[in-house]
Amino acid sequence: MIVIVSSHSGGHLYPGIAVSQLLAKECLFFIPNRAVSKAIAKRYQLKTCYITDSKNPVLWLVGFLQVLFSLLKHRPEKVISTGGFASLATVLAAKLLFIPVVLMEQNVVMGKTNRLLARFANQVCLSFKETVRLEMQTKKMRVVGNPIRTHFATLNWEDDFFKHLEALKEKRIIGAIGGSQGAYKLNDWLAKQYDYVFEKGWVLVHLVGEAYYKKSGVKEPFLIKKEKQGVVFVLPFLEQMDTLYKLTELWV
Repeated sequence: MIVIVSSHSGGHLYPGIAVSQLLAKECLFFIPNRAVSKAIAKRYQLKTCYITDSKNPVLWLVGFLQVLFSLLKHRPEKVISTGGFASLATVLAAKLLFIPVVLMEQNVVMGKTNRLLARFANQVCLSFKETVRLEMQTKKMRVVGNPIRTHFATLNWEDDFFKHLEALKEKRIIGAIGGSQGAYKLNDWLAKQYDYVFEKGWVLVHLVGEAYYKKSGVKEPFLIKKEKQGVVFVLPFLEQMDTLYKLTELWV
């Protein structure tokens, strides 16, 4: 068995899912007991162990003991961490039990938790070669790229969305990501560019994140804004990114 520990955001959890799809071994996910991670785990039918990721020292200690006993129970041959604060307790507990640890870093600039845990890891897998120049170069660092899922889950409204998008494929289709949870300043800036999209007669698919989308108070799974010959789709999230990438010409 392999244990994959991840923070609750898609940016951390999806690379772990991609790795589990490539491994011919049983994988157990240690993930925070939060709405986002639970929803993703349900869509991908992951075998999960929910952990505490509080920064409160007392609760963190409770979480550490929780993962320590879980590791003793399951005795995995390896722990793979995709980063984020939630991985701290699991990696430290794994080292205490002499379980090999592999860290994954998805960003060019290594996150604070991974920077701290790199000294305890047996191997650090990087997505970008530039990271090696930014961090302390060691033999344990390997540039392997960011893993991609071999298959994707489907939300119940995505087929309807893609029917709308397919009908517009003769136009220039642009994608924009405003954060998995919703980067407010970035999304607000992108929203101010809608008029330019309308003027050009383009199609923009704007993924705004769950939190930002909820702020709008809209109940529909996605919005369609039309003006002149331009169209803007506003979505909280999308699973079938592979299909979307094939239909889009440019991403911002």
